[in-house]
Amino acid sequence: MIYIKNLREECEKLLLNIITYVVNLYFCVVKHKNRITSMLKRMKKILVTGLLEMKNNNVRIWEDMTR
Repeated sequence: MIYIKNLREECEKLLLNIITYVVNLYFCVVKHKNRITSMLKRMKKILVTGLLEMKNNNVRIWEDMTR
């Protein structure tokens, strides 16, 4: 009987540890998700402005070449 009681306690501890781990993992992913999305937005902004500058420069170069 003692063995079963100890086994039950160990299972409860293990389950609690697993739940804690999953919750911590979830919050970690959520926290990093916000950081990753903001980083991707910044990268997108930089990329878009860079592409627009390249397009404007190419238009200027093309206009200079066709004069």
